[in-house]
Amino acid sequence: MKNILLLFLIALLILVSPACLAPLPEIGGSLASPTPPPATPLLSNPEQPLRANPPTGSNQPAPAVSDEYAYGQAAVEGIEARLLESAPVQVQVAARGRLPDSCAEIDQALVERNGNAFQVRLTTRSRTDQMCAQAVVPFEEVIPLDVSGLPPGQYTVNVNGLVDSFTLPPANGPAAAPPPEPVEPLPTPTPLSPGQGGFTHIQIYLVALGDNGQSGQKIGCDDSLIAVEREITPTIAPLRASLNELLSLREQYDGQSGLYNTLYQSELKIDDIGLANGLATIYLSGRYTLGGVCDIPRFEAQLEATALQFSTVDRVMIFLNGQAMKDALSLAGTPGTPSPGN
Repeated sequence: MKNILLLFLIALLILVSPACLAPLPEIGGSLASPTPPPATPLLSNPEQPLRANPPTGSNQPAPAVSDEYAYGQAAVEGIEARLLESAPVQVQVAARGRLPDSCAEIDQALVERNGNAFQVRLTTRSRTDQMCAQAVVPFEEVIPLDVSGLPPGQYTVNVNGLVDSFTLPPANGPAAAPPPEPVEPLPTPTPLSPGQGGFTHIQIYLVALGDNGQSGQKIGCDDSLIAVEREITPTIAPLRASLNELLSLREQYDGQSGLYNTLYQSELKIDDIGLANGLATIYLSGRYTLGGVCDIPRFEAQLEATALQFSTVDRVMIFLNGQAMKDALSLAGTPGTPSPGN
């Protein structure tokens, strides 16, 4: 009996086992095995930053994260073409406008020329990696225009849509500096006459400060120009001798007359003297120092009158270190400022 029961149980197990091992029935469709995520590719350079992929269908590359600037066109509100007083002539265009915030700045000016028309593109850049005050900032940018070798005539310049014009004069090339105007002669006493063997007496001119023309020729800041006679070694070149005598004085006030000498701080020497048809051309070089603006007319008058004392001289042109004296002194009129010189 037991053997029969055991055989029955074994047969039952054989029938039930295939049903337990069958796959589960589908519910609403088949169960798909999960797809593992794609592996992240390794970067060939570990320090290279990741970049976002551009949108599908975009032809423009995405901006680099490391780019710290945004670029644009400057908002120009006015322009002015300027011709500089130079030889050859130079031309500039000044552009004025406003920047959109405190971080913006002028980036570059791109200049092109087509015939008689200049085209300027003025660009800006603004930092994108910092906070910027949202306040407009005025600017003025001066842009040189290359006009070398261009023929004379009317030209236009366009800066970001604003247009101005200028006219190039004839002979747009190097020009010689105009010669200085001859100095008007100052009243002088009767010219000295040479003695036997040459001149033995000459005159130099000094200044009576604040004399207001009472004792001599009125000059400059209400001063007077006074002739002072000097005895010299006999010479047949009295013009050079009288200038050397004046340039050799190193006292501010002359010991004999008490008159003021503007040239006492200067160290000048004569390079050359020319005399033709009454015009004396005198070339001086060295260092000269003025005590103030009133010393300019005193300096000029002392040298000019000292040269004009002779009957053979009725006009004078003086050069200091290669410059006309009036031009040279206009650059050295600051009190206590020495001029450049040898």
